[in-house]
Amino acid sequence: MLLAFFLTFAHIWACSAQSTILPTDTNRVSGTQKPSASKLELKALRVLPAAFYLDANVETSFRIETNPFQTVTKRKLLQSLVPLGTDVSDLDSTQFTSISKEINQASSFDNVVRVNPNVTTGWSPSDQTQYFVQYFLIRDTLLKNRILSSTTHSIGAGAQHSFTVGKTGSIQPQLIIRELFQSEQIPVLDYLPAVTISKSFKSGLSAYVNSTLQCRFKYFINHPMRELDPFYTVGASYQKGRWSFSASSTFNQNFRHQFRGNALLPVNNYSMISDFEIDRQLFTKVSGLQAFLRAEPVWNFASRGTNGLSGMDFRLYYGLRAAVGKQAISGTMERLRQQYQHASP
Repeated sequence: MLLAFFLTFAHIWACSAQSTILPTDTNRVSGTQKPSASKLELKALRVLPAAFYLDANVETSFRIETNPFQTVTKRKLLQSLVPLGTDVSDLDSTQFTSISKEINQASSFDNVVRVNPNVTTGWSPSDQTQYFVQYFLIRDTLLKNRILSSTTHSIGAGAQHSFTVGKTGSIQPQLIIRELFQSEQIPVLDYLPAVTISKSFKSGLSAYVNSTLQCRFKYFINHPMRELDPFYTVGASYQKGRWSFSASSTFNQNFRHQFRGNALLPVNNYSMISDFEIDRQLFTKVSGLQAFLRAEPVWNFASRGTNGLSGMDFRLYYGLRAAVGKQAISGTMERLRQQYQHASP
């Protein structure tokens, strides 16, 4: 009886604990702050079309992680694997070794190296409208639990439009369609409709709320849905000189059980993921190079103890972020053209 339970448990573990990639890693809401233009960016403004824009950045970080397998506590795991009254002497050496391994992996402290390049390029016919393509890579290398090391690629296309609200507010609906590839897992296709409401203040403070719905399928068309995942995010950022501070919290719901015939892991769960970050621009003349420190607590619940979707995990990132880009100035050029036309006799 115990062996049958353990085999079922091991199967769930193998399906769920494939990496340390969080939902917010692949659906992160970026801030609205933009560094001042460098000489390279000013040259790009002169050479490239006015409506073309580019945002390329790479984040290289180390992090300390307290529960990379995202399991319940050792105590709860032990109660599940070896219920009260179980005669441990009845276990053979294989069972005992396997159970010991599972117990040791719970709350297994680790250090992780992450490389995360992200490139977005597009066409902006006006200040309010953008059409774009996006690619990002997330490579996590764990120093201890190498089984969780993974590589994730994403390529997608999307469009967004901003509606001005008052002098400093905006509402921005957005739609992204992307293909997500992750090592040791089946590729999936996501539809990501979203809306962001943001407001800026004269003090350098900006705040936003975002709602994103991730609709996950196997292929582009003519295939059933695998899961439905709404995200609700609230955040704010503050910039003072070369320093910037940001804080955000995302509540994520994963509905998979309703699609259990097609879901990769037919288990529903909820999670709360918060980020608190401090950045500093390292050099005055190099606006796109920053050092950062980010704390990220993660709370999982409602998964009924499923490994990979349970417990509390705390992550502490520290590293460097480099960014270059070219802003679209088609709207500015159009306004200047109209001003000169009205001013001409």
